[in-house]
Amino acid sequence: MAIKHKCIKTPESDKDLEIIEEHIVVADKQKLNTLLVPDAFMMFGDIILNTTLASSSYKQWKGGDETAKIIFDETMALLADGYYRNGSYFEQVANDTDNSQLFSLLGYRSYKTKVLPVKAPISVFNTNILGVLLFILKAFKKVRCYNVEGTILTDGVMGTPVVFPSMPKSRGNVEGFVSGALYLVRTQPVFTNGLKGDWTPYFKIRVA
Repeated sequence: MAIKHKCIKTPESDKDLEIIEEHIVVADKQKLNTLLVPDAFMMFGDIILNTTLASSSYKQWKGGDETAKIIFDETMALLADGYYRNGSYFEQVANDTDNSQLFSLLGYRSYKTKVLPVKAPISVFNTNILGVLLFILKAFKKVRCYNVEGTILTDGVMGTPVVFPSMPKSRGNVEGFVSGALYLVRTQPVFTNGLKGDWTPYFKIRVA
């Protein structure tokens, strides 16, 4: 298991004014080190604008303006979302460059942890039976079945998608594929409450 840099993606305080102050500190640090984070979700300019709006709406709300409370909540939600998403981006950059100082330079708290490899959402293999593929999927809880869809790829052109028999479990064989054809296949979890999850990325395989 690899040791990776991680950061805490929520402000240290749970008090409104202290959270705003934490975001202001973050914005100042990111302003000084903006070249380190060119693709971050919320750059320091947006953070400064939102902390200014949050501060003014907070004062208006405490002064009795209930509309200001709505603006304040929406602005704080934007700040929280930006803080979390920036943290995810900084983790990627820090681990790609082995730069543990990145977090302190950008106003975040960091730590190191062992990170398990992320299981691929879909892996597909040929079996010893012609036209039958073995699917190994990322398992989800409370799943009724997994939908299976395949599309033949001919000279780079996708054909008409075909729905195959669904899988009751995250691992199993699916039959009905054309032997020798190049396929793009994908799956989708269907939960016990009837809701459907996201389709996996396409997996390319030539059927034996």
